[in-house]
Amino acid sequence: MITGLRKTGLRSADILPHFLRKDRRIFGRSMEAREIRIRLWVFFLGIILCAGIGWMGAKMSADFSAGGALFFLFVVALPFNWLLWKIKSTWMLNKPELVLLYAMMICASAAVMGYGTYLTSYLTAPVYFADTRNRWAETIVPHLKPFLVPLDREAIRQFYEGKPKDAPIPWKVWLTPMTCWLLFFLVFSFVTLCIMLMLRRQWEKKESLVYPLTRVPLEMISLSGSEPVAPIFKNRLFWFGFAVIFFLSSLNGLRVYFPLVPVVTIFRVPQMMLFRRTVPLVFRTSFIMLGFSYLVNLNLSFSIWFLCLVFTIAQGIMNITGYSMTEPMDVYSFVCGGPFFSHLQTGSLLMLVTMNLWLARTDLKRFFTAMAKSVSEEPEDILPPRVVAWGMVAGFLFLVAWLRMSGLSVWAGILFLLVTFLLFIGVTRIVVEGGLAETKTPISSFTALISGFGSSAFGPAGLTAFGTSYTYAADTRSLFITSAAHSLKVHGTHFRRKSGLIVAGMLSAVIAALLARIFSDLHSGYKYGQLNLVFVPDILDSFNYVSGHIRNPVGPFVPGNWLTLAGAALMFLLILMRQKFLWWPIHPLGLPVAAIWLTKQVWFSIFLAWAVKLATLRYGGHKAYHSSVPLFLGFILGQFVAGGIWCFIGSLTGRNISLFWL
Repeated sequence: MITGLRKTGLRSADILPHFLRKDRRIFGRSMEAREIRIRLWVFFLGIILCAGIGWMGAKMSADFSAGGALFFLFVVALPFNWLLWKIKSTWMLNKPELVLLYAMMICASAAVMGYGTYLTSYLTAPVYFADTRNRWAETIVPHLKPFLVPLDREAIRQFYEGKPKDAPIPWKVWLTPMTCWLLFFLVFSFVTLCIMLMLRRQWEKKESLVYPLTRVPLEMISLSGSEPVAPIFKNRLFWFGFAVIFFLSSLNGLRVYFPLVPVVTIFRVPQMMLFRRTVPLVFRTSFIMLGFSYLVNLNLSFSIWFLCLVFTIAQGIMNITGYSMTEPMDVYSFVCGGPFFSHLQTGSLLMLVTMNLWLARTDLKRFFTAMAKSVSEEPEDILPPRVVAWGMVAGFLFLVAWLRMSGLSVWAGILFLLVTFLLFIGVTRIVVEGGLAETKTPISSFTALISGFGSSAFGPAGLTAFGTSYTYAADTRSLFITSAAHSLKVHGTHFRRKSGLIVAGMLSAVIAALLARIFSDLHSGYKYGQLNLVFVPDILDSFNYVSGHIRNPVGPFVPGNWLTLAGAALMFLLILMRQKFLWWPIHPLGLPVAAIWLTKQVWFSIFLAWAVKLATLRYGGHKAYHSSVPLFLGFILGQFVAGGIWCFIGSLTGRNISLFWL
């Protein structure tokens, strides 16, 4: 064999790893298997980091970009890993361990914003804020379930106003409700993870979606040989972009302590009032969105900012002509353009998901066939298809039973979950293809049901159950299913084998982050008073919406249903035009988010990224574009690292420092 290698000019080292992987009977455990070994202490390190993200709260976890996860990954992948390498090279974290840590931390970030941020406030608000004007004590409180909501009025009062200095925190009051919610969120996360496991093959392999939000972590994880740090950390252009944004952000952090430090005006938000000052056009510069959008297809980034401007003009024309559509909506749905645009975008999002599910029908059939009989497994399957399919069905039934106990009827619970999952899948698709880290669903799932079927169809108990779902189905700026999609993409980029450990890590991260978030909220609330820490107007608007429907039940909002159908038809038309005509410039993915308030905040940053990328490709070609990418990755990481460092400094000094929003 060696003689043959000499004749071909190959070295034995070039072929030996492949040979070892092919014949496990001779060499036992393969080299690939040895390389992906994950040490137990790394898993516990991930739990600690997830708890840290939970303790930091929404400052670094508010959106799909998961700033807290990127900040901690930077700390682990550069200074921490380099220090381990200097002490002893075998202590250094390898690729699989860095992948596991990132997967855990990004899921922890989603749990903080998607589940934990509003949990303690929204569950107790109906009891504390009830008065003679809103009549919540008559309409909402009688239908709250004791196993889901703490009903001890004195304990709730102390939570909002602060307890006496020497009084203990009433942990027992919170034990049962928080345990029930933790169980719900764990199963809910597992079901959405199973959905993502079913769709990932279609998205990653067949459609080759870009997943722009994974570019930064993939670069930090891509270790080369025995090197302790990734090649990106040796790129000068990357460090230039990192240093510029880090310096500018740090000036704003220093100003908190030293008022003479100048304000960096680039972070201010100028705006132009249009159509008789009824519509603002915001010119916000977000370096995070600038970086992510630079990685996106030009046609798609153009469509997002162009359709946002089109919808802004349409809204302005409606305002000055006096056209309006009146429908009660929860505050998180209303800010997505009001009833007209919210329903239109909802229809387009549902059509987008429908088309995606149709394209993935072969893979979906494979999973559900596995429930009845054994099917062949693919190399990229994280879990066996039978486990995924049965796990999703069992988890779905558990969630229906849980919602039934909370006050929803069985049919309403099933419909609520289906609409919620469809909306979440649609938003995930937009994020993983369009890099839109700042977005949300155009309507809350419970508002979609109330509008489509009428509040009279659900009754007071069902509407109250919808009220408790605000914690995970209203302000949907961060979703576990989206974090799972990015985690699986990062895992699949490096490995092609089953890994139950990454699934266990992702679910453990949810519990660790939520426990830390709940403990932090309760500790801060009883010490300082939750009234000083929470944004009260949103809470009042949310439950006034529920209470209003309980007092005055209504039937279906027929114009909203027609607009939903119109949005679906418009989306289908855009998809058809894109498939039939290569010259068609509008990408359909921009339609479901065109009027969302977050898109209006970041459209200008997306426009800047589109313009710079267009000029780079036109005058420098693909080589110039690929050479410039590290600069924009530096923008993203510089912003998050500065935010993370100053967040810690603020925690140590008792200051609330948040350097960026969006």
